[in-house]
Amino acid sequence: MHFIRETQVRNQYVYREQLKSNAQRGKYFLKVDMEHLNAFDDPLVTAFRNNPNSYIKVFEEAVETIYRNDYYDESNMDMEPAPKF
Repeated sequence: MHFIRETQVRNQYVYREQLKSNAQRGKYFLKVDMEHLNAFDDPLVTAFRNNPNSYIKVFEEAVETIYRNDYYDESNMDMEPAPKF
């Protein structure tokens, strides 16, 4: 969750903004640049590459939690309360 919320490129929160923008348009996905992940936590990248299915689940759960806590707006009928990423 920290990676998604705090990764910045040129003083812009890349994944936080991407998630917000996508969710507002009803698109429930997040495209992650592995170079950003590598800069954030090199051992995590190695673990991710060795066991991608487990780590994809962890990332999906983190994105879903951030979406529900930070971006879901129940007054916006176009937004899903619990989408799968």
